[in-house]
Amino acid sequence: MLTVGEIGGNDYNYALFQGKTIDEVRHMFLEIVQAIKDIVTFHRVISYGATQVVVPRIFPIGCLPIYLAVF
Repeated sequence: MLTVGEIGGNDYNYALFQGKTIDEVRHMFLEIVQAIKDIVTFHRVISYGATQVVVPRIFPIGCLPIYLAVF
């Protein structure tokens, strides 16, 4: 099994601080998940011997003070 670090958080951060609405950011979810899957496939992680790949979810950014203050 291969475990990689949190992926995708900056996608949400960038979008939110560029003025996207919460709904627009929610719709990005499937694209971000697909991009993560593409990375795993592109690097052929499975072909290098990993039988499982774990990609942890992002931390709860909505709980951070900056997000509570701005959004």
